[in-house]
Amino acid sequence: LTSKPIFILHVGPPKTGSTTLQCTLESLRSELEKDSITYIGRPECHAQGLDIGVKYKKEFQIFEKALVTGYSCHQELIKKEKNDQNTNSIADQDLSSSSLLLASYPQCWGDFIDRLEVYRKEGSNVIFSDEAMSNRIARTRQYRPDLPYPWISLKSILEGLGWDVRVLIVHRPLYDYFPSVYVEQFKDGPNKVKLRRWYSNNNNGNTDSQCPSYGGRVIPRPFEDRTSEITVARLLDPKQKLYPTPAQVYELFRDYHFNIILVDMMEKKEGKDFIHHIICDHFPGTFHTCQGLLTRANTENEKAVSNSVAGARQLNPSLSLHYDFIAVEACQKGLINGTNIPRDVARKAIQFRQESDLGLSPDDFPLDCPDDTILKKLLSLSLDHERRLRNISDGSSTSGNWGLNESKIFEERFWKTVLNKKKLCTVNSKLVVDDAKWANFFPTIKIGE
Repeated sequence: LTSKPIFILHVGPPKTGSTTLQCTLESLRSELEKDSITYIGRPECHAQGLDIGVKYKKEFQIFEKALVTGYSCHQELIKKEKNDQNTNSIADQDLSSSSLLLASYPQCWGDFIDRLEVYRKEGSNVIFSDEAMSNRIARTRQYRPDLPYPWISLKSILEGLGWDVRVLIVHRPLYDYFPSVYVEQFKDGPNKVKLRRWYSNNNNGNTDSQCPSYGGRVIPRPFEDRTSEITVARLLDPKQKLYPTPAQVYELFRDYHFNIILVDMMEKKEGKDFIHHIICDHFPGTFHTCQGLLTRANTENEKAVSNSVAGARQLNPSLSLHYDFIAVEACQKGLINGTNIPRDVARKAIQFRQESDLGLSPDDFPLDCPDDTILKKLLSLSLDHERRLRNISDGSSTSGNWGLNESKIFEERFWKTVLNKKKLCTVNSKLVVDDAKWANFFPTIKIGE
């Protein structure tokens, strides 16, 4: 136990259930306050009908600017770290007020430090959740890869103000993580390009395209590597800087000696999913919050049973790109009038026919799947990723809780996932478009249906 207030820094990384955790915490804000916990998280739960107050939006902006997007401030902090050889000693001093820290640190972190002081004096623990922080510390291409992260300043300030700092990192197997990262960039959402405009594919000598060239975004197939987009093929490069992996994020915080909470997104303990496990087992003193979570879970399960819906509600559901590949293929061949029918309308019409009219899933289309060479490379990287999360450098090691039996179980799960769930496969859109029934369907698509 600790007498210090606890600051939990949830950094994702993206595609590890961050939206689900954030919106769950947002829905339990009153229970968290009863447990003396202040939650500051990414305010993107509008689709769940959650009204995030102006106060908490402003709080998030202050914390996000300090920890993630305040690049000019980070430059000042890095400069100070280089010039001040005694920076590390700050953590050992008795800094009981923000004024002492502000005397040593740039004013750009003034609001951040002041807010931390307010919560500390109130005796409140703090949870800050922003998966974009993983992109920033890993210095991926959209988060100033040329600018180092001010690690020493972060650790010195939080510990200097008397916080017990704990970093929450959620992870999932790479073979499950990479396909999710690939698909995520093409979902609808804030700051994302809408897939509503067609494009004319006249590359590689294809001059027969009948689709209008409206400058739409081209979606590459998952194992294409000659593209500027993020694909599974490009993520398989161990040196890639496109997207942070959970092990990379873990190692960065570990190397700066942070106290890390590592949670497996896929693991269930005592019937608890990872959200329940995090809130009830890892967050401090969450009696009211955990009770509220259990009550809500029971209510949702009852609704699911009454509606004949299996499983819990997913707040950031997966997306199948099969329908878009088919729509573009049909448009290229002139089976869809791209001048009159928008791309998203065609995509939704194809999805409705497949799932509602035919009662089939996206994976019931003819599929192209990666060969054994690619699968074995992905398995090897995934196994290495798991060992890195467990601090095992020797692949034959049986130290910790990752022995030969665990490795064997992991491999079995891998083959079951890639073969049975077809997660790495993509639709053979040419075969679909050449099917007579589908070919007859495409010209019937109309706006408003």
